[in-house]
Amino acid sequence: MFSDKESFQPVLYEDVVERIAGEIAEAYDALQNQGKRLIVIHGAGSFGNPIIKKHKLEKGTKNSLDIATVCRASPYYMLVNGILVRYLNEAGVPAYPFQPTTVVEMWNRRISSAYLRVLEKLISLDVVPVIGCMPAYDSRIGFSILRGEELAAYLARLLDVDRLVFATDVDGVYTADPKLSRRADFIPEIRGREDIKEYLSGGHGVDVTGGMRSMVETVLGIPAPVYIVNGTVPGRIKKAILGERVKCTIIHPMPI
Repeated sequence: MFSDKESFQPVLYEDVVERIAGEIAEAYDALQNQGKRLIVIHGAGSFGNPIIKKHKLEKGTKNSLDIATVCRASPYYMLVNGILVRYLNEAGVPAYPFQPTTVVEMWNRRISSAYLRVLEKLISLDVVPVIGCMPAYDSRIGFSILRGEELAAYLARLLDVDRLVFATDVDGVYTADPKLSRRADFIPEIRGREDIKEYLSGGHGVDVTGGMRSMVETVLGIPAPVYIVNGTVPGRIKKAILGERVKCTIIHPMPI
């Protein structure tokens, strides 16, 4: 959304980042008045991911060459994190970079443990932690990608979270990829297991670009509503953060 995922060289859409930072700043001010706090988690786009994809390291590292490739990609992940922190601070948000790979351990591409005390202390200072996702130590397969939705769901299960907001480049969940199929139907709400069974299997499988299926499956069962919103449309990120009415898919809390 803020970067060209197809580019092998890092590409940043500065106008998009500036606009999103402004929306987050407005939402942050409103949350402050309500006594609430904010965490920002972001992906990497063309910063680091193309190197990992080129060498097929999404599912782990097998040898020293793979590990060296991960190390070579890591500065790009940290670069985009620093850029986003700068834009947020310029918009008036007390944003602070938080590197999750120093406190998170993975096991077969899932978070197995995390030391969150420092993160909680930062939040208590009214700082907005800005967390970038990147390859993290995986005790089974060397390194694996710490995904944003994985981290968000993990935090939501441990912290007192009102809602999660995922900004994508489509309006929410569809029955097919809306960029490829005119027959794709928009799904405004997912309320229970039967909805999941219908929308994520068979001919109604959610097959939206950007890993929508994985995103939906990862956040099932968290104790807070999840808003999946089109971040390319001005104003929607702010409204979703504040829980206002906005076109999006809402995944309601449900038992896993």
